[in-house]
Amino acid sequence: MSVTIDKIGNVFMRREGRNPGLPPIVSGSHIDTQPTGGKFDGNYGVLAALEVVRTLNDLQIVTDAPIEVVFWTNEEGSRFVPVMMGSGVFAGVFPLEETWAVTDKEGCQRRRGAGADRLYRRADPGGPSHRRLF
Repeated sequence: MSVTIDKIGNVFMRREGRNPGLPPIVSGSHIDTQPTGGKFDGNYGVLAALEVVRTLNDLQIVTDAPIEVVFWTNEEGSRFVPVMMGSGVFAGVFPLEETWAVTDKEGCQRRRGAGADRLYRRADPGGPSHRRLF
C-alpha cells in the first residue's frame, strides 16, 4: 500500500486495483477522540477498513478500482474547532488557509500544531475529485 497525507493531515493508504484510472473506493474514520467517546470511537472504522484490505490481500482478490483507507484528522474538534476539520477541508466545506489560521486554547495555530507546517510542504494535493467516499 502506498501512503499519502493531504495538506490538512488526512492520511490515505492506497491499495491499487486492476484499473488505477478509476476513482478509489474510500473507507475509514477518524482517530482522534473525546474523553467520553468510548474505546472504539473512530478507531474502529479505520481498523475495519484495514481488515477489509488485509482480507482481500489474504484471499488474493484483485479489485477493479483502487481501495483507500482514510484516517481523518481533527474530526472531534478536541483541540481545534471546527469539528470535522479534516473531512471538511477534503470536501471543500472549509478553506484550507482558514482552518490553518484557527488557534487552540493555548494560542497555538493549527498550521503549526501537530507538525502541520511540515505537511504543507510535502502534501498530496489530491481531493474529492479523484475519490468516491463510502
